[in-house]
Amino acid sequence: MKQIYKFGPFRVNLAEHQFRQDGQPIPLTPKVFQTLEILLRNRERIVSKRELLSTMWPECHVEDANVTQNISVLRKALGEADSATRFIATFPKQGYRFIGEVEEVGEQPVSAPTAHLSAPGPTLGRGFPYVWVIGFVLLPLTLLAVARLVRTAPRMPELGRQRAITHLPGRTYQPVLSPDGTRVAFVSHKDLEEPLRIGVLDIAQTSAPRVIATGDGDAFSPAWSPDGRTLAYLHAHGKTVTVVLQAPTGERQNVTEILPESCSVVARRLDWSPDGRFLAVSTKSAADEPFRIELIHIAEKRRTVLTTPPELSDGDFQPRFSPDGTKLAFVRARSAATMEVLFVPMPGGDPVAVADDRQPCGDVDWTPDSRSVLFTPERDGKSQLYRVLLAAGGKLTKSEPVGERADGLLQFSVSRHTRRLVLAHAQPDLNIWRAKLNAGHGLGVWERLIASTGEDSFPVYSPDARRIAFLSDRSGEQQIWIKEGDGRERQLTLGQLKPGVASWTANGDVIVFPSLRKRALYRMAVNGGQPEPIAVGSVGSNTAVSPDGASVYFVRRFYIMQAPTSGGTPTQVTDQGGFPLRLSADGKWIYYARHRYSTEIWRLRRTDGFTERLTNSLRPGCWGCWSVNDHALVYIPTGSDDTARLERLDLTSGRTQDLGNLPGRLPPLGYGMLALSPDDHSLVAVVAEAGTGDIQLVEQTPWRQVDSALISLKR
Repeated sequence: MKQIYKFGPFRVNLAEHQFRQDGQPIPLTPKVFQTLEILLRNRERIVSKRELLSTMWPECHVEDANVTQNISVLRKALGEADSATRFIATFPKQGYRFIGEVEEVGEQPVSAPTAHLSAPGPTLGRGFPYVWVIGFVLLPLTLLAVARLVRTAPRMPELGRQRAITHLPGRTYQPVLSPDGTRVAFVSHKDLEEPLRIGVLDIAQTSAPRVIATGDGDAFSPAWSPDGRTLAYLHAHGKTVTVVLQAPTGERQNVTEILPESCSVVARRLDWSPDGRFLAVSTKSAADEPFRIELIHIAEKRRTVLTTPPELSDGDFQPRFSPDGTKLAFVRARSAATMEVLFVPMPGGDPVAVADDRQPCGDVDWTPDSRSVLFTPERDGKSQLYRVLLAAGGKLTKSEPVGERADGLLQFSVSRHTRRLVLAHAQPDLNIWRAKLNAGHGLGVWERLIASTGEDSFPVYSPDARRIAFLSDRSGEQQIWIKEGDGRERQLTLGQLKPGVASWTANGDVIVFPSLRKRALYRMAVNGGQPEPIAVGSVGSNTAVSPDGASVYFVRRFYIMQAPTSGGTPTQVTDQGGFPLRLSADGKWIYYARHRYSTEIWRLRRTDGFTERLTNSLRPGCWGCWSVNDHALVYIPTGSDDTARLERLDLTSGRTQDLGNLPGRLPPLGYGMLALSPDDHSLVAVVAEAGTGDIQLVEQTPWRQVDSALISLKR
């Protein structure tokens, strides 16, 4: 029997994990759904925050704010902000109680149809029907077939139980196990103002993790030496990034300097070869080039190029040597939404694709025997560990899932000589902040405007500057949300389209957006309804609508295209690239950057095709780091660190003005972040806050342990 609760227009099916309003599915994250389930099952009493915490996070220390956030999201899903109806009551210093009238129903299993007796058929002996005899003969054969099927049916490999081990404020990520599996190094991001630090935890001890003294600036991407005595990491200070080796005594050795990244990168970028001779580092040859993987010859302090990513891609990240040292796996990011897992033979050669999976991927590693590649693709906001076996003759088997799905991008590390595995959530907490622009065009105080436990990004002002459309995955998958002028936030899109960046029509009644899953264009009324397709063929990630509503502009393969909003064959507008794009309020100008790593912002006059360059100082790789209205262009210039500086270019006088810094770190590579209001009164920005998250330990994995002596013999 399925347990179903009905209240108001809502229906909750616990067995199928479904929440519906008037028959339409409403997506909830697993923790929010579990909060609703606990309140429904215990609606006759008050449920304390402590009880909610201990039920949902039984083995973790989690802040009360997580419960508060889940209740807030749940109340929005129940429409409490839009009506006088209340389903959840708050009892100060006590907890919460579900107070709505609930009807509890069960769906009875369908009964087998009643047999209608007719005249008896032929019988054998004492009246046994022949069919009984056949049944007695077939039953053993059927049971035997089922037994064989059960024995031979593939079973999903299972991971052992997870438990949190770091218990630090803020977020811990980029975990890497020591070769003997007894310690884990990681990056700790405590809060908005703190630098990144390297932490080390002895798994067998009950003491808190210790923070490594790395000096001023950020330290990230830790990697253990083969003997587990030395840590390598990247150290960013000012405008330099140094590859550092740090001994147990604290003595530091600078190996080489690499080009500082032009945008925040949460991906791990460093690994140490099993023979101790090389470090693999993800770096750049120039600021406007994608990341590539280079080999650092430690003794000689020289570097050689190992991978060559495609032009206009984000590049290659997450380098990981196989335990036998013969291969190096990595993740190639063509964009934030399209990635692939590959490996190259050592010390170089052509890359081999591990799986036909172009989903975002959090990390990659190897099983201890070097025979399987492990990776964590993300689908519909959920990550899962997958394994691909490198069979004889170099053939690759089909990828198979390992363990259960989890929210967000997952980073992980596999112990080389034990069956341990550690996992962590990669992404920071992306929230949208706002600052007022005063009469002199200086920035006022920054304040957090839109925040959730999910990722909130790509804000776009409505033409009247009263509302903001933005992307958020707080409901469990990426959707378009609206921030109303009165402060309310509501979800606009539903379903499986996976919308991209929204654009408003001139009257603010309709939003046009691309579907990243369908690669198609849609329009949707802001007050609700169903998305309607616009037949223009394949579409990229950016759109804009002309003020007269006659034309829609979009990006296809880094060029700007124009098509009728009623649908039709598009025509190419730019011949020198174009990504992303903006449109002036009067429709006279199209603004665009040349490509993902361009430092130039241009504008094109729609009437005659005249083009002019506005600046060549855009921070390379930070393609979403600019916004424009009819008065000014605001952007993040080259030379800024992660706490980025803002500049304003007056479109009439051509003068530039320093606006000061963002209130926190830039979002990761590939996230749009700035929106300047059409009335020039305010600026909103996406800020990467620390968020929360512990390193999770799995003691038992489904792959076999490999003895260290065997690994040594293979080298």
